[in-house]
Parts: sequence; structure tokens; C-alpha cells
Amino acid sequence: MIKKTDNLLENENRHEIYIQTFGKFVIKIVKWNRKKSPELFAYLLENREMPVHKEKLCDLLWPDLEPKKALVNLQSTIYSIRKVLREYDNREIRIKYAGDNYILHIEKVSIDMVEFEDTLGQALDLQDITLLKNALGIYKGNYLEEQGWIWAEPRKEELRKKYAVALRELKKIITIKNVF
Repeated sequence: MIKKTDNLLENENRHEIYIQTFGKFVIKIVKWNRKKSPELFAYLLENREMPVHKEKLCDLLWPDLEPKKALVNLQSTIYSIRKVLREYDNREIRIKYAGDNYILHIEKVSIDMVEFEDTLGQALDLQDITLLKNALGIYKGNYLEEQGWIWAEPRKEELRKKYAVALRELKKIITIKNVF
């Protein structure tokens, strides 16, 4: 059995990527070099592990361009995102292309919306006030709030409702604990 040293474990943790979707969209180690890169990446993130057809992406991001120009923009933006990720020696995030579809694969990446939903689910199942407070602490503004991307509105509303449920549940638990 090989035992990892503390330095090796520390090095692995240091390279974990954190993606912030509440409030402003930020990937802590990434600086985008094309205007549409963050939106394309965020859309693929929203649909992670699911194929998204190239025409859908073209229509979403470049609705006013003729299809061939939109496709060139899409391919250039995908190339740009891959290049940025390679610069950070990132193997945890990959964009694959198969059958006219792009698929975002992610591993060992922390995403605040996923942490929020997971923590909230556990908190509600266990009626745990600490987990509820933790979930509420993760929610730092509405989903992709500063970007104004229309396609994000349904998810934004869904997460906002979950946040409201968490607040109501926290109030209910505090009320019950104060009564008894």
C-alpha cells in the first residue's frame, strides 16, 4: 500500500478548481480570452455530462449570424476554452465532441450550486439546522445574476425557490426548538 505524504495531499487539494455560479460567474483560476467563452462554458456547465448540439449552441450564442459564421465562432470559442484550460494543466474539465454534440465532463471540481443543492438536500432530509445554515451560506446571490443570460432564468428561479424553502425550513426549526 502506498501512503501519500502530507505534501502530496496538500498539492492535490491546491489544484482543485472552484466554480462560482451564485452572483458573478467565476472560475477561480481562469481568465477568459474571448467574450463568449464564459457564457458558452456556463451553458455547458449547466448541461454538464449531457450532449448539447452544436446548432443549439450557435443559435443560443450567435442568433443574428448566418449558420456558417456562427459555427466558426462556436469552434473558435471551444478551441479558446480548451486552450485556457490547458494553460492551467487542467485535466478535471474536458469538452468532448461527438456526433455534432459538445459534452462537458468535469471531475474534482467544486461548484457552488451543486454544493448548495447537495447540502440543502441533506439538511432537509436530516432536519439539521447546521446544514441548513451551511446551505444558506453557499447561496451568495442569484444564479448567474450578474451575467443577464436569458437561458439561465429558469434555473435561477428554481434555485431561488430552493433558497426560499431553506429559509422557511430554518425558521420552522428555530421556532420549534424555541418552543420546546
